[in-house]
Amino acid sequence: MSINTDKGATPAELDQEIRTPYSVPRVNLLPPEVLERRAVRKVKIGAAAGLVATLAVAGGLYTMAAIDRGHAQDDLAAQQQINTQLQAEADKYVQVPRILSLIDAAKQGQREAMSRDIAWSTVVGQIAATYPSDVWLTNLKASLNAEELADAGSVPTLADPGVATVTVDGQARSHPAVANWLDSLETVPNVAGTSLSVSELVEEDGQVVAEYTNTATLGKGAYTHKYDQVETETEADQAAEDEG
Repeated sequence: MSINTDKGATPAELDQEIRTPYSVPRVNLLPPEVLERRAVRKVKIGAAAGLVATLAVAGGLYTMAAIDRGHAQDDLAAQQQINTQLQAEADKYVQVPRILSLIDAAKQGQREAMSRDIAWSTVVGQIAATYPSDVWLTNLKASLNAEELADAGSVPTLADPGVATVTVDGQARSHPAVANWLDSLETVPNVAGTSLSVSELVEEDGQVVAEYTNTATLGKGAYTHKYDQVETETEADQAAEDEG
């Protein structure tokens, strides 16, 4: 700093010149090694702070994961308990499919066995209703034809005659009365045909009568078909599925 001492400078100018700031030169006398160590220390401090922050975040995430894992294990245990209960309930019904299968087999067997069902009481009543007054019955026998018994598992068709035979033994006042009886028998529902096996005159109690034996063949219209609609469980389920 220099002070102007020229003559003519006013006191204010001198005071201003004295107050003017000036920079003092600074000299860093620390060795470079010290400065480098300080820089390295700052870097280490920053790295340590970053590591601490990272560990804190990782610890928080681990804690949250542990909590979630605990909840998941609790949910799994609860679901396993429910599954155990459901399995116990299911075990109660493990025999149901087998029982349903047996029921289906029984119904199917009933349907097949009764596919040749004939209401014999109705047939006999219809035959008796056609008897003329001069003809009377002494014996009646009915039987299914052997072919029908052998084919009991098939579905009957109404077009095929000869499912059963009714054999009638009786007496009449004359041969013409027997012929009239055969004509009347032809009118019985489901009678597919008649035939006369024997008709001969005999004396009985001082009277001459015609003893006869005739047969009537029943067509498949005689079947009742009342068991055809027996529905198995499998068929019922299929029908429900088709409707749905």
